[in-house]
Amino acid sequence: MLCLSDAEGTDEGKELIGMPAAAMIPFALAAAALILSIRHFRQKGFLLNNAWLYASPEEREKLNTAPWYRQTAICMLGISLLFTAVGLHAITGSGLFPALEGLLAAALLVYAIGSTRVINKETQAAERPQP
Repeated sequence: MLCLSDAEGTDEGKELIGMPAAAMIPFALAAAALILSIRHFRQKGFLLNNAWLYASPEEREKLNTAPWYRQTAICMLGISLLFTAVGLHAITGSGLFPALEGLLAAALLVYAIGSTRVINKETQAAERPQP
């Protein structure tokens, strides 16, 4: 466990709030990602999605933001779970967590790419003139 050193340079004593300092950072990031996820599920706040960030002002006016908010919310929820697993790994040192972290990261990557393709196809289909 990570401890603060005393004046003589020994590592006796003072634990950082009962858990390793390395675990506090992933849990803080997990909480931040969870808050962003909840806000995006409610479609509140700034949309943290490349579709919105790279769209011109004209494209933003006609962009249906609902699927992009949902995609970002699901990705942020997954990132929150990933950081929670990293924090638990830092605390417990269990060999189970690296495999879980890898699976979560791979699932997030597949979801982000797949859902972007689906949303783009749906958007293009909606923009085509109907005969």
